[in-house]
Parts: sequence; C-alpha cells; structure tokens
Amino acid sequence: MDSVTQAALGAAVGGVIGGRQLGWRAFAWGAGLGTLPDMDVFIHYPDAVDQVTKHRGFSHSIFVLTALSPVLGLLIAKLHRWRFWGATLMAWLCLVTHPLLDCFTSYGTQLFWPLASPPIAWSTIFIIDPLYTLPLLIGVIFSLIGLNRRKAKPLKSNLWGLGISQAYLALSLVLMLSVKYQASAELESKGVSETPFIAPTPFNILSWRIVGKDDHHLWIGYFSWLNPKPIHFNTYPHKHNLANKEALPKLARLDWFTHGFYQLQTDQGQLKFVDMRLGIEPYLPFRYLLAEHTPAGWQPKQTVRLPPPKTGKELVPELIKLVRGQPLPAVDFEQIDKPKK
Repeated sequence: MDSVTQAALGAAVGGVIGGRQLGWRAFAWGAGLGTLPDMDVFIHYPDAVDQVTKHRGFSHSIFVLTALSPVLGLLIAKLHRWRFWGATLMAWLCLVTHPLLDCFTSYGTQLFWPLASPPIAWSTIFIIDPLYTLPLLIGVIFSLIGLNRRKAKPLKSNLWGLGISQAYLALSLVLMLSVKYQASAELESKGVSETPFIAPTPFNILSWRIVGKDDHHLWIGYFSWLNPKPIHFNTYPHKHNLANKEALPKLARLDWFTHGFYQLQTDQGQLKFVDMRLGIEPYLPFRYLLAEHTPAGWQPKQTVRLPPPKTGKELVPELIKLVRGQPLPAVDFEQIDKPKK
C-alpha cells in the first residue's frame, strides 16, 4: 500500500510492542521500519517489465525480513538499553506487517522470495484507502499527544486505531469472498469455470471489479454493494495465441506475475501486453510494448511501459457510476491508443 499507510501501520505496531519501554521512539522506529521494504523502489532496472515485477520481491520476502530483524533488534537494544528479544520482536513485526498488508492488495507480493511461487494477491483492498489509513493515523497521533502530556493510558487510542483498521481489513475480506462466490456462480452458468480475479475499485470496498477467463475470452464486470444485482459482463478476446511465451521471456514473466489475466494486442507490427486485473476501462495502468513483428515472427525488444489513455481524474465519473451499481459500456481496446479525430 501507499507509504503513509505503511508508516502508520508500522508506527502503530511499534507503539503496541515498545511504547511502554521506548515511548515516542517506538512509534518512530515503527514508522521507519514499516516503510523500509518499499526502499526497493529506488532500485532502477533498465527493463520496464523487471521494474514492475521485481518490486515487492526480495525486499518483501518474509525470509529476508526475518533474517534482518535480529540485526535491527540488536541496534535498537543497544541504542535504547532495551532487551534484545523485545527489540527484535518489535523490528520483526514492524517489518513483516508491511508485506502482509501488501498481500491484501491486487498488485501481488512475493512473500516467499526466492521461491518461484507466483505473487500473492488476496485483493481485498485498494492500494490507497483512507478508511483503512485514517484510524491508524488518528490512533498514533493521539497516543503521541498522550505521551507528551503524560496522560494516563496514553497508548489506548493507538490500540483502538489499530483495532478499527484491522476490522475494516477483515470486512474487506468478507465482502471480497461474497462477491467472488456470486461472480463464480454467474460465470459458471456461462461456461466459465476458472476462478475469477476480484479486486476493489479505487479508494473503497463497496464496488468490485470481476475478471473471469476462459480459453478465448476475458469476462469483465462490476458489482456494487450499494446496488446489488446480477453482474453484467463485457467479453473481450484475450488473444493469448498471438505470441508464444517460450519465445518471449518477458511475456512469460508477465504471465506469471498476472496469473494469466491479461490481453495481448497488436498495433503497427508491435505486440502490446495489457494487465487486465487493475484499473477501470479504458484506464488500465500496466501496459507494455514487448516485441516487434518480423518475417521470422515476434522478436523481443526493450520493453516500454505505455502511458494510460486517461488520467485518474478523468475516471472519477466512471468510478461514481460503479459505486452506484451502474455498468460500464464495452471498450474497443484496439482503438484507445489511436489519435482521436
């Protein structure tokens, strides 16, 4: 999730474990450790596919973070004359709650790196959700004020904030599973047996995006808890047969990363990849140029991430429609990059 949320979660966890012993320093350490795994964003990869698929990789591995925790615990213990195991526990929890929270988003987190298992994406919460973040921030701020003013039970508000935010996260899981149950049943009635990918639309857990997949098509629909009714699906050919994954390593990497929920497109002799899990049509943020067509077939090229055809601000009306339960019209993906007349 976003850095503010991860810092707030880390601060809250640090306050719970070390607040009595370290006071405000526990919150400060927690905020820093809570954002540490995302420092991998400063690693520059020359290839756009590597840039997106290696984020949330080694730095989010529970194995790497567990190995790092005693080192940081020793540092904290030495600086603040606190017991080693208490400091290590605080460091470990502040670190591992970061990738665990990321697992609840749709992007995907390589929690068990270096094992080759696909990224984990439970996909119950958007990467920015104020209703999750605000209770954490409010609880941390009020606890810090209480510590500064030497109030009785200054850490109580932190516990409340942490509890409310995790209750909201649990609610998002319940809502996602309920949508998945309904969507799976409706897709199965249409002959689509593969488990669909479910993701919340931006900034809320009321409206959900459903992506189903069969041998030839993607089935995309939306469901809103404000207007629950049968899901309207638009179908799009995924065109996976346009290219051979074995001949294009970057395509194979993206297939692994997206669990197969993507569309291939051709435009002026170039092969495009579109991650269909995330976004709202036609705003699909993860789109790449992968290869050029030659007489010998598709030849890999330096992958480039394509800009989205619309900005996030332009999609506010569509998002409001989705929250209200109004379906979106089908989109011609082959035309969205062409200049408008």
